[in-house]
Amino acid sequence: MSYLVLARKWRPQKFDELIGQEHIAKTLKNSIKTGRVAHAYLFAGSRGIGKTSTARIFARVLNCQKPHNQEPCGKCQSCVEVSSGSSIDIIEIDGASNNKVDDIRDIRETVQYMPAKGKFKIYIIDEVHMVTTQGFNALLKTLEEPPGHVKFFFATTAPLKVPITIRSRCQRLDFRKIPVHLIVEKLEEIVKKEKIKAEKPALILIAKFADGSMRDAQSMLDQMISFAGENIREKDVVSMLGIVDKEMIQDIVKSVIEGDAVAVLKVIEKVFDMGKDPGTFISGLIEYFRNLLLFSVLGKNMPALELSPEDEKKACGFASRLETSVLKDIISSLVDVEARIGSALSVRTFLEIAVLELIKLKDRVSIDNVINRLEKLKEKIEASPNREDNNSGERPAARQSLVSEPVTRYAKKDNSSSAEVELDGVKKIWHEAMAGISRMKPILKAYLVESRPVSFSDDVLVIGFDESFQNMHIDALRTPENVKIIERQFSMRLGCSVKVSFGFCGGQKNVKIESTEEESILSDDVTKNPHVNQVLDLFNAKITDVNLGGRG
Repeated sequence: MSYLVLARKWRPQKFDELIGQEHIAKTLKNSIKTGRVAHAYLFAGSRGIGKTSTARIFARVLNCQKPHNQEPCGKCQSCVEVSSGSSIDIIEIDGASNNKVDDIRDIRETVQYMPAKGKFKIYIIDEVHMVTTQGFNALLKTLEEPPGHVKFFFATTAPLKVPITIRSRCQRLDFRKIPVHLIVEKLEEIVKKEKIKAEKPALILIAKFADGSMRDAQSMLDQMISFAGENIREKDVVSMLGIVDKEMIQDIVKSVIEGDAVAVLKVIEKVFDMGKDPGTFISGLIEYFRNLLLFSVLGKNMPALELSPEDEKKACGFASRLETSVLKDIISSLVDVEARIGSALSVRTFLEIAVLELIKLKDRVSIDNVINRLEKLKEKIEASPNREDNNSGERPAARQSLVSEPVTRYAKKDNSSSAEVELDGVKKIWHEAMAGISRMKPILKAYLVESRPVSFSDDVLVIGFDESFQNMHIDALRTPENVKIIERQFSMRLGCSVKVSFGFCGGQKNVKIESTEEESILSDDVTKNPHVNQVLDLFNAKITDVNLGGRG
């Protein structure tokens, strides 16, 4: 007797044997129980998930002589004939090869005849979307009003290619891809009954590679038995199916986190030396970084990922070293690489550059992180007990007088030691205040970029400009709205009610402005920004200064 492949040997014979399609089984069993069986059904879904098997089971139940709980008995003459493919009342048609008008006309002629033995004459048309437009048009009237003894079961992997006129005359049932853990459970049952030893990690790899298709998983298991014999190991599956093993993926992730470009290139070299598919390699990276993202976001609420305790521990360690925003950027970058790698002229070079770019993404400081730092700084400032009340009403009279103050020329003076201390305090928060002014009103930063603090005493801050500065710009700064914004930013940071005055400073062109710790962090973020570094590489340039606003 010829060998029967596992996909046929283990094909489901009852609704209860369908894996991952419980919603379909429940719908069809209830329709049989209540006597509400439609004249046409459209079974839609991807390959190998049970569409044709379900149609056969449904047909067997409808014609079974002794059905039990809406399941075929499997022993009567009708059930035996359907199982062997010899039933003359259940006609299976391949839509890909019987798609012409003449083929459909044959169906129209035969539907008029009563079934020979069973209750119904049932037509199962597989890949029905391959039928031509003319063929569908010839079927329309018969499909809409068939004889009472006729049922149509259509199966398709592309339901949208079926004309709406056909779909509207059918009850559509959508099949789902089968989850990995259900495929693994079925494979474990098969290898146990077939007396084959198989490592669970090996079965998990097969199930993942099958991409939700039980038939594909069973076919691959058949292939692995031929390759490895009666003892299937994980490394056998990796070798046979061309899958990139988890150690190589983990090595890449570790190298990216540690910024080790040499190690990254060595792993990619190993991928090509072993003849692995680059697309499969990228898919493996995407899946692994997705797992890290889930660990980062969900923590203890993680869903089952079919990982061993050792691999799960290692993944948790990697996830703790990468920010969530960085993981999202890495996954987005890899998805783009996966879409473009097929059209690359030099796949190896393209892959090397793409993976090396992940190191830059790892070092990039996210906008969210910078904003969080600034928010913390703002909360710290607003918590100061001497902070100026933002909701104060009228401006003091002394401050109002500044608005109409004539332009004054300030000469360099010998300040007292206490005045110098106060001015030093202004210099320390100068950049921070300029950043706050820029957020409130960006145009003010443009006016103040050439300014510098000249003096600060008795809560009056004198802001000076070079002789070349335009009077009209100073006039713009002295409007009540602008004065209020500038005074507010300095008041919050100095802890007192600051009044400002503007003028020219003759010889004081070089005033040292000290950077705060927060400004130093922001400056480091700028110098490490990958886009800034790309511009520097392009023009063979280097950073000599970072101006965060208002440097004199």
